[in-house]
Amino acid sequence: MSTEPRPASIGNVPLGIDRLPFRVYFAIIVNVAERFSYYGLTVPFQNYVQNSYKSGDNERPGVLGLGQAAATAITNGFFFFQMIMAVCGAIAADGWLGRYKLLVICSLTYLLGNLLLVIISIPTAIEHGAAPAGFAVSLILLAVGAGGFQSTVSAFIGDQYVEASQGLITRKDGTVYMPDRDLTLQFVYNLNYWGLNIGAISGIATTFLELHYGFWAAFLLPLCGLWISPLTLILGRNAFICITPKENALLAKSKAFSHLVTRQIRSRLRRGSAQESPEADDGVGNDEDLDSVKQVLNICRVLLIFIVAWICLSQSTNNFITQAGQMQTNGLPNDLTWFINPILVVLLLPLTQWLLSNVLGRYRIPFGPMARITVGCVFMGLSMVYAAILQKLIYSAGPCYEFPTECSEADGGPNHISVWLQLPTYFLIVMAEVLAITTGYKYAFDAAPDSMKSLVQAVLLLTAGIAALLCLAIAPAARTPNLVIMYACLAGIMFLATAVFAAVYWKDDRRITLDDTPVERVPTTSRPETEEK
Repeated sequence: MSTEPRPASIGNVPLGIDRLPFRVYFAIIVNVAERFSYYGLTVPFQNYVQNSYKSGDNERPGVLGLGQAAATAITNGFFFFQMIMAVCGAIAADGWLGRYKLLVICSLTYLLGNLLLVIISIPTAIEHGAAPAGFAVSLILLAVGAGGFQSTVSAFIGDQYVEASQGLITRKDGTVYMPDRDLTLQFVYNLNYWGLNIGAISGIATTFLELHYGFWAAFLLPLCGLWISPLTLILGRNAFICITPKENALLAKSKAFSHLVTRQIRSRLRRGSAQESPEADDGVGNDEDLDSVKQVLNICRVLLIFIVAWICLSQSTNNFITQAGQMQTNGLPNDLTWFINPILVVLLLPLTQWLLSNVLGRYRIPFGPMARITVGCVFMGLSMVYAAILQKLIYSAGPCYEFPTECSEADGGPNHISVWLQLPTYFLIVMAEVLAITTGYKYAFDAAPDSMKSLVQAVLLLTAGIAALLCLAIAPAARTPNLVIMYACLAGIMFLATAVFAAVYWKDDRRITLDDTPVERVPTTSRPETEEK
């Protein structure tokens, strides 16, 4: 491909994806390797904690034998502590360490926790009582490593793309297009999410390794994939763009936030008073810091809708699995049905990316980030509607009707309805992921100030943590025969939140589009031959 100077008018030239340096793909590999390890590790956690090593039950392997309630509490506690570590990691990355250094530190911490988990899961170590204390220490190391890593890696991936094109690009077939930053970043984060879901399939392998060889083998597979992350980071040190935070930059933003809150409180207290002085300043913070803080607060308001989206998405990891157990699975373990989700993402995301870049970009159809999030949330609401309808069909089918798990196989249970009817649910929820969730990561990076990108990514992760706490609150309602009502309520809340979001933010896409892809601009240079290091 070649690059030509941009003409004064490009209104009829299709938009396309910019050329990407190899460091973008290597940064994505770093993230995929970590997610391969994460899903491979966490899938066996429930059985590891819940079931006993001494029970001798080959069909239900375990180690600690603490029971279902304790296993669920420990798993949720691990996830919440991981979110706290994500915020701490983001502060460290934006405050003084920088994203690259934090990723190296967290990946090595992660590697140590994984290695410890393998060692304490060897039968000899379990028999000598090393598992309980070792498991607790490994969970802490894994939470610190995974939390700090995930709060930083998305922004680090975005850092690797530098918008350098200032002219038209000609493909090998002779067609010409204008590189577009919005489409390019969306492609980068779509590719990243596609890779993450390939990594998530590792949980299938660890499930069978856990059953047939033991937990040490199940945890060894993620360890074999995890070493790729620190090795790629260390060997590629000179190739990656490593942004060093300005000295005391985050501290200045914190002072500006405190100043902004104080000023707002004083303004409210003085409202209506003749002595009110809106422009008064106490000397704390400058205009740039205040603007950055306001910008981050506006981004946080946009990201609020993801709390509801995560609640709906989390149904695929628990209640949808329970729903599958109420249906005829034809010998397929019901907890494997969750893996339909990452498989569908791997299949559908390339199609969605093709539509975004080759159809919408070619004909310059506006479909900005706010529109993508809105349409994705509509799909999320529709998935809950279909789940409610399917649950009603399960309750209407015999022989167990509204209590599908309370009659044995000898009595003909569970209910006579095929588990493959769940496929439309997963299809709708995957469409929501590829439109809304991927756009959320892209928007959180692109809209955030340079000095606070990791922190904004951590806020997006924190919305998932808040959603997990809310899921614990509504867990008592997730039981038969109330599931139809629960799914219907989730659908209603999702649609209501989407309507409010669209009413407030849909118009912002026009401003974003005009800023990112100006129609009338005469450039003075073409794409440079070298990239910033």
